[in-house]
Amino acid sequence: MYQYEIIRSLFFSDVFIESRILKEIISKFSKSFNIVMNSNKDFMMETVTTFRALPTAKKQWIRDKQAKKDFLVYTLNEIIHSASILGESFSHLNHPCLLKYSHSTSNQIFFRYPTNMVQLNRSPDLDQTAQLKIIIGLACALNELHKNNIVHGNLSFSSVFVNNKGKIQLSDFGLFGNIPNHNLNHSFHLRFQAPELQFEAQQPTSKSDVYSFGVFVYKLVANENPFNRNIRNSVLERGPPIHNGKIPEKLMSFILLCFQKVPKLRPSMEEITKFLMEDGMDLPKASNRIIEKYKKIVVPKNILYSIIDKRAKEYQKKADKGEGPAMVRCGDLYLEEEDLENAAKYYQMAANIGNRDGFWKIGNLLEQGKGVRQNKTEAFRYYEKASRLDAPNGLYHHGRVLRLGIGCQCDSKLALGYLQRAAKAGVNDSYYLLSEIVSGKEKEEYLKQASDSGNPQAQYKVGIKMFNEGKKESNNVKINEAIKLLHNSAKANIGEGLLEYGKFIFQGKPEKGFDMIYKAAHEHNIPEAAYLIGEQYLNGQMLPKNEEAAAKYFRIAAKKRYPEALYRFAVCLESGIGTEVKHLKAARYLSMAAQANVSAALFLMGQKYLEKNQHDIALNYIKQAADLKLPEAVQKYAELTMTSSNTNPLLTSAPLSLNAFHTNANMNSASAYSTNPRPNLNIAAPSYTSNYNSNFNSNYNSNFSSNYNSNFSSNYNSNFNNNLNSNFTSNTTKNDNQSAESQFLLGRKLLNNGTDEKQGLELIKSAADNGDILAMHELGTMYFYGNHVPQSGEYSLYYLRNAADRNHVESALMLYQMLKDGRGTQKNLQLAIHYCKKAASLNNNQAMFELGAAYQQGVGVVQNINEAAKYYKLSADLGNQFAQYSFGACLELGAGTTKSLQEALRYYSASAQQNMPQSQYAVGRFLERGLGINENREDAILYYRASAQGGCQDAIQRLQELHLVI
Repeated sequence: MYQYEIIRSLFFSDVFIESRILKEIISKFSKSFNIVMNSNKDFMMETVTTFRALPTAKKQWIRDKQAKKDFLVYTLNEIIHSASILGESFSHLNHPCLLKYSHSTSNQIFFRYPTNMVQLNRSPDLDQTAQLKIIIGLACALNELHKNNIVHGNLSFSSVFVNNKGKIQLSDFGLFGNIPNHNLNHSFHLRFQAPELQFEAQQPTSKSDVYSFGVFVYKLVANENPFNRNIRNSVLERGPPIHNGKIPEKLMSFILLCFQKVPKLRPSMEEITKFLMEDGMDLPKASNRIIEKYKKIVVPKNILYSIIDKRAKEYQKKADKGEGPAMVRCGDLYLEEEDLENAAKYYQMAANIGNRDGFWKIGNLLEQGKGVRQNKTEAFRYYEKASRLDAPNGLYHHGRVLRLGIGCQCDSKLALGYLQRAAKAGVNDSYYLLSEIVSGKEKEEYLKQASDSGNPQAQYKVGIKMFNEGKKESNNVKINEAIKLLHNSAKANIGEGLLEYGKFIFQGKPEKGFDMIYKAAHEHNIPEAAYLIGEQYLNGQMLPKNEEAAAKYFRIAAKKRYPEALYRFAVCLESGIGTEVKHLKAARYLSMAAQANVSAALFLMGQKYLEKNQHDIALNYIKQAADLKLPEAVQKYAELTMTSSNTNPLLTSAPLSLNAFHTNANMNSASAYSTNPRPNLNIAAPSYTSNYNSNFNSNYNSNFSSNYNSNFSSNYNSNFNNNLNSNFTSNTTKNDNQSAESQFLLGRKLLNNGTDEKQGLELIKSAADNGDILAMHELGTMYFYGNHVPQSGEYSLYYLRNAADRNHVESALMLYQMLKDGRGTQKNLQLAIHYCKKAASLNNNQAMFELGAAYQQGVGVVQNINEAAKYYKLSADLGNQFAQYSFGACLELGAGTTKSLQEALRYYSASAQQNMPQSQYAVGRFLERGLGINENREDAILYYRASAQGGCQDAIQRLQELHLVI
């Protein structure tokens, strides 16, 4: 008995993998593998799946990322006949129900992998109409093979690919007909084999295919095997199965003909096809039109009489006489045949005579640009006409486009009325849209109704809420019900549903669960899914350990602001795990992770500030991590608070934390993001055009100034702390014989340990007096905050100026803030600008932003918008989110630079990626109005909501104008 063996190897799309390395990786996971290489001996692969389903060949799905094609590849175990010769017999096959042949090598046959199709399940749950489509399609496929003297020989459910419309494509054919008897092993699919193959070891024939076809039909319709588990004895002793009550009598008689023990007594596939086409199978829900479709499957679709049944001909006659319902029916028939132009023609005819269904159906095609030129405004007009005539679907579509502003102005209040009428008329899709408009208890009721009616998005939302409630209440009944809903949403290919259900079943069925997570990441761009794949690569669990791949996926998720990924990627950048070491970039990602309330990031930030003797800031971070129940943080916070009175007497005057700007940290939490994902912020957004000066200036004063210390500290951390760690030693030699640098380091150690605070302070002062820049900066900071010394603005100014004059960038920036705000000294704007320019000349992006703001407002300098734009751009290009927002505004307004909406959008996007609410609002406004980008109202609303959650009043007001819930 053969078993399926799954091999999965995920590589970067831009990396070639040598075949030797690829084999070595795959061999760790399976004893059976086969590598397909191109002429350069390298093959770029994303996924390889190997099936040991055939005794003579291995079947693989391989994605060639260079050719951007998927192939189903059969590799012969023994080169009995050249695969290229065998492939020639398939090259002339051109039937829609057969897998399309591509090319061959000496021992491999390549078929094009069917698009948007999946293998038929072993026990599919299909209605009778879908069953009929599959049976007729399979009969046509086998008949085509037999006409070309090709035997399938290994028919089973896994040989059939189907799509959601019931269309099929048959695979695995022709691999047995040219193989000598002595090389034939037993097939994996014994239940489908004819008796002569099981007992006489004969070669497969067209008659054995007929027997397999009978088994296939029986199992498909009855949903059970025709014979018991002891297949050989069942066939030998009992013969054909008894009549199953689930199968119509006429169809059962036909199946018994296929089960004749003597092959000559079985009908041919041509006779079977004729029987199915002309006599049918008495399936209650079967449509004669389906049969007619397969009768003329190769006839051009624009010939109506050749593809629809007698009733359709009657519809056309009535349509020609001007009957609206008949016109709509003809349009429906063409639409099912994917003949969009003729469908649009008949829908338009129906609309022209005032048929209400014709109105909304032609509107649907106009909206999507199918069969006609896309015209959303005209589509809205037709939806409006259909709703006036109370067409249920017309009411629904009219309400839908009003809510989204498709072809019209967005008006949620008006949309609410139409959608409610559509819901009362029985259009279940209306419930989900209604839940998006209303709030409170009414929202929950509509969401529940949408879920009950089968809407997969609603099932996901209801399911995830029910699951969390069930866990909280320890209610297994509620949890099981929630899992069913999540499963339904996953089956409907809803990205979030795939992720949540995949996470749930991962423990019990890791391969299936991981496949769902992988699909959520690659097909739906769910950031949490990308993060989880990175974890698998990092830990080497479901995937081979690969630090580069882990860093790649962490980066993907981090760019979409997934909190845990921000922290993970920061660690990768800091430690060089799978990527280059980049300390400044690592500090930025770590800061963003802390803003998103990641406990590990908060604790690490606190630890770094402790190393710099910034106890007040450190305590703030560690407290936040402790509040999130991080054990290490709880312990450390307890230790610090016990000694805080000695180490930090002025704790109440500590600078604001990094969360000062992002007041709503929950917006970035993992749970909030997974249940309410925002779109990928890879575009830019506009700022406030009408109120630019008033809004921006107020934001500058209120936001940036309060965040000076947090931004400054992160730069200080990345530069000073690295310098400190690299130079620190535990040397305890007498200070008389030490250099200034050693004095400073030893003094800091004594201060931090608390062993001899007085001596430590003397050593730092001596180091500063002897010209050590870091000692000067440290003393200046200590005097400013009153740490270990009496608070003194005068001494702070003295030491910081000495350090700044020696090109210490943090000292220059701190001096600017002190002198600008008059903190610890008299306000002196001219001198403040001097030190700000000095810090900017040392490539500090925060100083560049400050200079831009000063030139914009005329603070300490003559107002000059050109200079403001210049410094904003310099800072923005170095990643400062405030500067990116400001320079985006300059580009949008043409203030100090050439006006460019596209460039403005790009800079706003970079700022929005760092969760700046004002930039997120601007992105939404650009998307809503189609400024510099194609109009997309759905994404605009998502941006408005993200911005509103961050506290942006403009976004909140806009959502209220649209009658949408925040």
